[in-house]
Amino acid sequence: MINDPVLLKLAEDKFWLSIADSDVLLLAKGIAFGRRLDATVEEPDVFPLAVQGPKAETLMTGLFGDGIAALLFRLRHLRLLGTRQVIARSGYSKQGGFEIYLEGGHLGGALWDLVWKQGAGWRSAPVPEPDRTDRRRADVIRQRVHPGEQPA
Repeated sequence: MINDPVLLKLAEDKFWLSIADSDVLLLAKGIAFGRRLDATVEEPDVFPLAVQGPKAETLMTGLFGDGIAALLFRLRHLRLLGTRQVIARSGYSKQGGFEIYLEGGHLGGALWDLVWKQGAGWRSAPVPEPDRTDRRRADVIRQRVHPGEQPA
């Protein structure tokens, strides 16, 4: 296994591949080129934020309403910060959780503040990477990956 990405189908002819640890974008470009596919492979201006853990559903319900709880292995386009954003629930975490795919980096600070405020009182905290223990239990071992460097 090269990676454990999440594939989102936004339209009949548009997909997002949300990568985890390595540069799967380069692999996807190579496959498209090598097979002469009629496809454009590029990195969108999207910034994923994972909301994970035992209170994730409560937090996201507070942000988006009761309908968000029914979202499982699906995505929806929802209003957030006056814009239309992609919200998904991929189920990759045993604890449950959601991903907010923020289009427009200029909204990052406002999104962070909104999520942080909604989680106040629950001892919520930012975690810079997925829980290593959960990944090991799922037999997903992380390669050494550093910014600008490809795994061996």
